[in-house]
Amino acid sequence: MSPLDLSHSVTAASATSHADRANNGAEYCSDETPTAAPAQLSPINNVSGNVKTMSITQRCSSEGSTSPNHRCSSDTSMNSDQRCGSLSPVISDNERNNDVVLFEFTFRQLMLLIIGTPLCALVASFVVGFSTDYDVLLNYEWTCGRVHLPSFSRIINMPKERLIWNVLVVFHTALRPWLVLMNYRICRSPATLMRFPRVHSALANCILVCGCTEIIFLVLLTVVGEREQSDIHVGFFVVFSLSSLIYFLLTSLMYRVSYHYVRCKQAPFSWVLKMTLAVSYLILLPTISTFFTLYWQLCYSYTYDFFATFEYLTILVNFGFHATSILDSNDLYQVRVKCSNKT
Repeated sequence: MSPLDLSHSVTAASATSHADRANNGAEYCSDETPTAAPAQLSPINNVSGNVKTMSITQRCSSEGSTSPNHRCSSDTSMNSDQRCGSLSPVISDNERNNDVVLFEFTFRQLMLLIIGTPLCALVASFVVGFSTDYDVLLNYEWTCGRVHLPSFSRIINMPKERLIWNVLVVFHTALRPWLVLMNYRICRSPATLMRFPRVHSALANCILVCGCTEIIFLVLLTVVGEREQSDIHVGFFVVFSLSSLIYFLLTSLMYRVSYHYVRCKQAPFSWVLKMTLAVSYLILLPTISTFFTLYWQLCYSYTYDFFATFEYLTILVNFGFHATSILDSNDLYQVRVKCSNKT
């Protein structure tokens, strides 16, 4: 038997349509058409509960040839109320008994990593800052007088805090596109025919663009500190805030008319959270901008403390909106290797 030859080229073929899934009692949340198409690591549904797998199957033979295939199967025996499912077509496969699972993870585990990493960085930065840099963070002299609370940018730009923040945040941004892509795939598939389909498609593309822009400028905000380039840092913050606001609002509005919303049990609750947090973000951004302007332009010293307080709330709302994605999927992703000897 020849050594395993892992391949990233996988293929997917669809065997069911939305109507077929409905007849089987499955609450699939799919935005894909039931046509055969090549894919890379396309998620699938093959185990009980609201789960699906992402797999790489690899066939090993004594002749030394390898044939990587991407196969999936549907389990329709589960309770339909528990299923809110696949973002890609479901494909039948009856030859998975010899699969060896290399590793697996659930979408919720991935979400905990994506949201938990920067949240841990945030908490660690505050703890370290208020423990070791107390004198320079609280009750210090600033441009327009004494300031009692530090801005978030000031905290994460202290030497020790900056190291913690930069490492963890830059790490988590590599996984953030996963969330953007998932929201894009949900929102681009409407529940009913749109009167202006091109407008709907353009707005869905804006979700993708604004989501990626938010990630890029989050990295730039992390790398370019307030102390080194304060004007550039403020400019990056403005672009980051606007892109995230547009992303939140578009995602919330288009989520409501999506196929996912009408098929998934937890979707209405997820939408309420999304809309509430998006509106809160819409209110908080001009609020912190007003206090920031009052301090730097009119030099009202007390306004900086209000700015810092509302900045903390804005950051938490931002985290909260992204965290709502945990309600939109309960998928299981597996990387498998399938070995079989040819006689």
